[in-house]
Amino acid sequence: MRRFALVTCLVLGACDRSGSTTSTPPQVEDADPLDKASTLLLSSLQAGDYDGLRKQTVDPLTPDLSRPEFDDLAAIVQWLGALQSRTETKTDPNYGGGQRWYELQFEKGSVLELEVSIDPQGKLTGFEFTGDGYTEAERGVLAEPWREFK
Repeated sequence: MRRFALVTCLVLGACDRSGSTTSTPPQVEDADPLDKASTLLLSSLQAGDYDGLRKQTVDPLTPDLSRPEFDDLAAIVQWLGALQSRTETKTDPNYGGGQRWYELQFEKGSVLELEVSIDPQGKLTGFEFTGDGYTEAERGVLAEPWREFK
């Protein structure tokens, strides 16, 4: 299986606002563009809504997000269950429209990390799931006897 991490154009900046937290599950109505992008990403993956997510992305992410890759990632996020909390760990406002890192806790599995990047209009340009929780979820999906990754 190809190690799935949608590594996108990640340009690391120097700004760090560590320690800021949001411990409630996100709402689609989030006013902050980075929070809104992460909420739409997670909602689309939970719902298996490929077309909905593609409407929220721009180059260079749009051509990188194939249907089979989306389906594999959606299976992983769906395996995790409902999002219990989202904690902001770092923000870089100097990248395009911004870049933010979160720790996510779902119903199942350990905490995992999510990095999102947006353009100045708030469209998703990149994201990456990492951490032990992500690896655990990947293995959980692979352990399902009927599951086949593309």
